[in-house]
Amino acid sequence: AQWFAGGRHVIYQVADEIFITEIDTRDRPITYQVDATNLGSSLVTVGAKGDSLFYLKNTGGSARLVKAALTVE
Repeated sequence: AQWFAGGRHVIYQVADEIFITEIDTRDRPITYQVDATNLGSSLVTVGAKGDSLFYLKNTGGSARLVKAALTVE
């Protein structure tokens, strides 16, 4: 697990799924699933502006770099 840059978020991987959990002390944590088919270590990191998530998508025989947006437009 690692802290999201500049916020109250934790990024972590459990088995083959990557999650982001928003820690809000006024209520309860909210969890978002980023990827459900990632095999192995994903090496997740957040971009410098805090609006993108980068990770390695492992699919058995290959790995590719994935960029996922953290904001909804």
